[in-house]
Amino acid sequence: MLHALAAGWDADAEALTRAAGLDPTALADPDGRVPGPQMEALWHAAVAATGDAHLGLRLGAAADIASLGVVGYVLQSTSTLGAALDAFARYVTLFTDGLRARVVRPPVGAFGGEAVLEFVAVGTAERNYLLRSPRYPMEATVAGALVIAGALVGDTLPPASLEFAHDAEADAPAVAAQVLGTPVDYGSDSYRFRFAAAALDWPVLRASPALLSAFEAQAAAAIEVFSARRTRPVSEGVLRAVTEQLRGQAPAVDEVADALAMGVRTLQRRLEDEGSSYSALLDEARHALALRHLGRSDVPVAEIAFLLGFSEPSAFTRAFRRWTGDAPTAYRRRAAASASDGRRTLGD
Repeated sequence: MLHALAAGWDADAEALTRAAGLDPTALADPDGRVPGPQMEALWHAAVAATGDAHLGLRLGAAADIASLGVVGYVLQSTSTLGAALDAFARYVTLFTDGLRARVVRPPVGAFGGEAVLEFVAVGTAERNYLLRSPRYPMEATVAGALVIAGALVGDTLPPASLEFAHDAEADAPAVAAQVLGTPVDYGSDSYRFRFAAAALDWPVLRASPALLSAFEAQAAAAIEVFSARRTRPVSEGVLRAVTEQLRGQAPAVDEVADALAMGVRTLQRRLEDEGSSYSALLDEARHALALRHLGRSDVPVAEIAFLLGFSEPSAFTRAFRRWTGDAPTAYRRRAAASASDGRRTLGD
């Protein structure tokens, strides 16, 4: 989204990132996740910065299959458009936890008819911004899916209609028809696009059955990783925030709650639901950072203690013994010896 805005709208990506409360370094992680409230803030900041009330539509129209990562490779390797859309629905959770997709076909044996690709936001409005502020992200999602589907088969799909559940502004239908080349119905009961069912059998241009299984295995593995992370999403957010803020003083719980755009009580309640607590996660973050710092022989133990927010080196040493059963200096010597042995083995 930020790349597209910088390229097509000459928007200041860094300013938008700051306005949404996003950490630029976190965006460098290709497997990272952006919290929903910050994505919601980013959409509003982008619309304000560009002055484009139809930004969702235009970003969707500019969608590029290359931006889909491994899922894009899966789609391009399938044999038909129908198979590609089924795969897209299967892996849509790699892009967002808050959305599901499904392909609806005419009854078996029916002649002609329409097929539908439908998107459904899940959860509650409190936890899923796609239910609170659906207009821009859902317009981009549906329009983008339509554009990518056409790119897969090298032709414009013949949709009967494209439907949005939110109400239209005065000029929205005309702008949508101009941008997408197809009529749009507003105030529907869902977000979807309909098209002639015969297009499901259209061949994908770069179909590669030999590569499909490999790409699907990679996408399925990514789903498993995200599913495992999803069992404690707030805990992961706290760990990330603590790690970013742990610079000589342990961040207070209210500071971390602010970084995650939630109240302290809400944060504590959700951590309790995940079987965790702020103090336990602070301890976990300190443990991980301690091992990382001790792997570098040029960082004194006293300095590591300071960086991790301990009052004195002895307090850090006690904590490290609790984590590993070792003193920091003994751990560092063994780690250095192990690395040295490894280098000699490689040299041999």
